[in-house]
Amino acid sequence: MNSTTRNIIIAVVVIGAGIVLYNTFLKKDPAPALVSSMGTGALNEGVQTGGTETSSRDFLSILLNLKTLKLSGEIFTNTAFKNLEDFSRKLDQAEPEGRPNPFAPIGTDVGVVGTLPEAQIPATTETTTPVVVETPVTQTVTTGAVSLIKGTTATLAGSTTITGGTKAFEFGKTTPPTLLVTSGIVSGQNGAFTLPITALTKNSTYYVRAVVTLGGVQTKGDIVTFTTLPN
Repeated sequence: MNSTTRNIIIAVVVIGAGIVLYNTFLKKDPAPALVSSMGTGALNEGVQTGGTETSSRDFLSILLNLKTLKLSGEIFTNTAFKNLEDFSRKLDQAEPEGRPNPFAPIGTDVGVVGTLPEAQIPATTETTTPVVVETPVTQTVTTGAVSLIKGTTATLAGSTTITGGTKAFEFGKTTPPTLLVTSGIVSGQNGAFTLPITALTKNSTYYVRAVVTLGGVQTKGDIVTFTTLPN
């Protein structure tokens, strides 16, 4: 026997021994089938749980080939299922279900479902200070009707709700009048005041309005017109 033949025989024996050792000690038995598919091209393959990349791809392939999953409804006809009881507690709607604001004093909530007995509502010692809203008073000045009109004299009249201040009249032959007269004012009751004037022109039209000055602020009434007599 030559050396070449001897080497071939030795290689065959080594390979055979390796196959026997692999099948005996290293090869794992396939796991039973976990998922089966139904329909066209149904397959029945075992899914190994080794977590390897090949096993993951095989499992995804099985899922993608699933056509139908059939679930049995026998559980709903089982005696044990029919004998199940509902032990949930039914809520009594007459009881309070909660408070809109759990931090508010008891008894002060608005819209609380149900009411607490008076004995459970603590007395509060808080006092509420009423809010007083002051309505501003409008200070007015009113020009009254001119009286005692003659050819060269007349009496101007006005009234005001302003307390204090300087009372006067503006008058003249043009509107608005610009001649301010503060002397000779006669004060009456309830803010009324008058001013007799002289040296008017006969048969002439004059414009007049009452003026009150307080704190540097002038408040004026409406303009009133009057005409002196011709004689």
